[in-house]
Amino acid sequence: FVNLIGCKKTETKEMEPQLKIVVTDATATLVNGANVKLFSSLTDFQQAVNAVDSSTTVADGSVLFSGLREVKYYFTAESQGKSNRFGIAATSNPLQKGYIVVVTTIIE
Repeated sequence: FVNLIGCKKTETKEMEPQLKIVVTDATATLVNGANVKLFSSLTDFQQAVNAVDSSTTVADGSVLFSGLREVKYYFTAESQGKSNRFGIAATSNPLQKGYIVVVTTIIE
């Protein structure tokens, strides 16, 4: 009696870092249609150049950026003359594979 067992090596690819940005106004109302730009360096953020990605928020005030690198990101959000440019808007730490970081920003 012979038992044959086959094994196949499978590699699971860990999800690339993702960043979800939720935009609200000063009254905590979710902002649909805000333009959000993502930057991978403080210099690019400050000069508003070389955005790595941009998108528009949906009804729940959010935008999801996928396939990102494991770095700290800076971002701007603007809608109807309001923005979050009163300070530095950034992730607190570099993103990590396998995680979705959620950040809320206020536009005024």
